[in-house]
Amino acid sequence: MMKIQLLLFFLLASVGLTFAQNDCGQGNAYAELNANNVRAGVLQSGSLWWNGSDGRYLAPNPEAGGSVVSAIFAGGLWTGGIANGQFNVSASMYGHGFENSGDYFPGPLNPADGSPYLGGCTLWDFHFIVNISGIEDHLADFANDGTVDTPDPSVFGWPGKDNPYFFEYRSFNLPVGQELAPFVDTDGDGIYDPAAGDYPDIKGDQMIWWVFNDAAGQHTQTTGNGIGLEIQVSAYAYASFEPAVDNTTFYDFKIIHRGFLPIEEFTTALWADVDLGCYTDDYIGIDTTREMAFYYNQDAEDGTTGTTCVGGVTTYGTEIPLLGIKLLSDSENTGITSFTYFSNPGQGAPPPTQTDPTSEGEYFNYLTGKWRDGTPYTVGGTGYNPDNDEVTNYAFPGNPSDFNQWSLCSAASDNSTEFDRRTVLSSGGTPLNPGDVRELSYAVIFVPDVEHPCPDITPLSEAADFIQNFDGTVSTDDLVNPANLQITLFPNPVQENVNVSIRSGEEKITEIIVTDVTGKTVYSTENFAGVRSTVSTHNLQSGVYFLRIKTDNGKTAVRKFVRS
Repeated sequence: MMKIQLLLFFLLASVGLTFAQNDCGQGNAYAELNANNVRAGVLQSGSLWWNGSDGRYLAPNPEAGGSVVSAIFAGGLWTGGIANGQFNVSASMYGHGFENSGDYFPGPLNPADGSPYLGGCTLWDFHFIVNISGIEDHLADFANDGTVDTPDPSVFGWPGKDNPYFFEYRSFNLPVGQELAPFVDTDGDGIYDPAAGDYPDIKGDQMIWWVFNDAAGQHTQTTGNGIGLEIQVSAYAYASFEPAVDNTTFYDFKIIHRGFLPIEEFTTALWADVDLGCYTDDYIGIDTTREMAFYYNQDAEDGTTGTTCVGGVTTYGTEIPLLGIKLLSDSENTGITSFTYFSNPGQGAPPPTQTDPTSEGEYFNYLTGKWRDGTPYTVGGTGYNPDNDEVTNYAFPGNPSDFNQWSLCSAASDNSTEFDRRTVLSSGGTPLNPGDVRELSYAVIFVPDVEHPCPDITPLSEAADFIQNFDGTVSTDDLVNPANLQITLFPNPVQENVNVSIRSGEEKITEIIVTDVTGKTVYSTENFAGVRSTVSTHNLQSGVYFLRIKTDNGKTAVRKFVRS
């Protein structure tokens, strides 16, 4: 909280669009992705990577009792466009840390009229979390005799279309006939029925799904108008022996226009306050060829003075990472249309034209590639020079290690370095009509311990290329009915070694993996031969584990065992 000072100015006004319910407050639900080497927090109503007071993008994922250092302080979704000549912008910055400060609200919208559902503010203030191991256990249970004897609440309480068990597990009803969380419809009847073998359609070892909108309350962040958007979010991560994957988290946004007004220049963005530990010494840039914002340290020591940060913020010391926020895909194929930044007015005394927005028009300026006062960004220096006619949409696109390119390393001066910068990574600028759907996917990529100052960002670029081509080693697309393989585990429960007997017919076994209940891999071997194998469990703690049998056709079967 030390770094948040005089951030927000609020105007209690409401104009423009009118909805059936407009008295919601922001959601307060908090959840964490915790499947790999990153622990990433998400809040309900548009905010990412913090818990309302402290940064919660913990990379590397700390062990119990270990040092906690956050690579990001906060982030959030921005959306906006123009309707009838008027700005319509919604944004999330630090709303969860302040009274009445936000533009997004929990829950879906009614497709018929764009109105919020009664009680949605409270009932949908929730995150739905599923681990791949839970789905595998559900499939194994169903495959055993065609019934689910031990229902998993995360599977039976999934908000899939018309789930008949949803009320039993969540204590409120789903809207009838509405497409919400994705699922695999095994019997093709169009509804989500986990008792019939349906299951959540997730990516990664762990996925969090939630939904919010811009229509259910007063906009106290931008003080302006919403559009009538329903936003469905999937956040997920993969546990992997590949460092690029194990150090990355993913975010899919499905944005549905449930309102009535056609929108011009519709633009979406991820706003980010990346701090890489200490917040007083970070630099920013954009790799336009990879559509990725990147973040690095000003010098070779992370801290205000040496490796110590004001306010007692934990730092990376001298092992300083790189971080990238990369657009993986967008349904309009516009790519990144602008990369802008502004600075915390309470750190380093930046010029007022380069600080936090306070009105809807100023938010829209940053969202669409202009400074707070509408001045275009220009090449060179800080990017603010009204006398320069070399206009750009991308601030600091150079590799910091090359002083012939425009970066903060090559442009910095004594009075421009000690700022706390926030960035806006935007896509779009195209029309959005009622009923239209926009889908965007992002990856946040962490690369530890890169030589500073003015680092060569090649390690981050290589990781980004790997992630762009990564098709997912664990997802529900990989699952197969375990009845296709005859698998026997004994003994179960096990104390030292578990014996595995597998009869696979025509399929060849390529890998045996053991995961814990969070989906994290704790054992792996590719040296399986014949129909029997022994898996050592003497290093495992007591608890439930899942044995995954991978075949040469890319499918996976599963069995559960208990380490006593």
